[in-house]
Amino acid sequence: MWFSRRYGSPQGRFSREPNIGQDEDQQGEYHFVTDYKPTFLGSVMKAIACTPNKNFDNDAYDRGVIEPARKIRKLWEELGDENPPPEQMKDVMQWLLVIFETKIVDWDEREDRIKEILDRNQLHDLFPDLLPLKRSDSSEPAAPPEAD
Repeated sequence: MWFSRRYGSPQGRFSREPNIGQDEDQQGEYHFVTDYKPTFLGSVMKAIACTPNKNFDNDAYDRGVIEPARKIRKLWEELGDENPPPEQMKDVMQWLLVIFETKIVDWDEREDRIKEILDRNQLHDLFPDLLPLKRSDSSEPAAPPEAD
C-alpha cells in the first residue's frame, strides 16, 4: 500500500493478472511482465549501452562509437518495432563490432553480447560465421565502416 501512495500505481510495471500458462498456485501473486521481446536493434542498442568503455581517446570514441551508434539509433527510430532487412542487419553487426573494438571490450564479453543478440533474435542462420569472433592482438581501435 505504501508503495502506491508514495510512488503511484504500479500499473504497467507489474500486475495481479495471472499469466497464461501460469501454475494455479502462483496465480494472484505479483509478477513482472515477461512477454516483452526486444527487437534486434533494441538488443544491439542494449549491448552498446551495457559495455564499458576502456578507450579514453575522445576522437576515436566519436568516430568508432558515437557515429555508428547514431546510425543504428536512426535506423531503429525509422523502423520502430520492425527488424531491418538482412543486409542492414549485417551492417549493424559490423558497426557493433567496430564499437566493441573502439571501446576495447574484452573478447569474452564481445562474444557473450553477440551470442545474446543472435540467440534472442534467432539469427544464427543469418550469421553462421560470426562466432567465434576472429581475435586480433591489436589494441588500436578499428575504423568504422562507411555508411551508405
